[in-house]
Amino acid sequence: MLDVDGTLITSFLRNGAPREDYDRVEVLPGRQSWVNQMVDSHKQVAFALITNQAGVAMGYQSEEQVYVKMSRVISLLGMWRCPVTVHVSFEHPEAKIEKYTGSNGMRKPGPGMLLQALKAHGVNKQDALFVGDMDTDEEAALAAQVPYRRAEEFFHGY
Repeated sequence: MLDVDGTLITSFLRNGAPREDYDRVEVLPGRQSWVNQMVDSHKQVAFALITNQAGVAMGYQSEEQVYVKMSRVISLLGMWRCPVTVHVSFEHPEAKIEKYTGSNGMRKPGPGMLLQALKAHGVNKQDALFVGDMDTDEEAALAAQVPYRRAEEFFHGY
């Protein structure tokens, strides 16, 4: 299981980029070679993209734009060569669009998306790994009782 922004691709939102850059996909160094190695050497590998996308709750993006972005991530990284699922939370406690306000346990640090991914892939918690770049990613893994690694450590050397 992999976080997206800041783990697989550059997070333009966190870097203060203008809203029109939220749809940009720039793969971080080493990620594509890691995916290639995983796919080529492991017959049973599957990926789950786990991502908070509050730009939708704030009115900066549409759900469709986010799913197009996730499709581009999958395509650029070559993840399409094995099973892959996408798990997105659009909610935010300060949402400007009412239907995205509140908490249904999906938004990280809640465990919802991770548990959903485990179920989708039929994987036990101890056989999974979640890689992320933020404290909320680690908190979500802890809440879901899934092993966790920091992206900068995990991808070091790729």
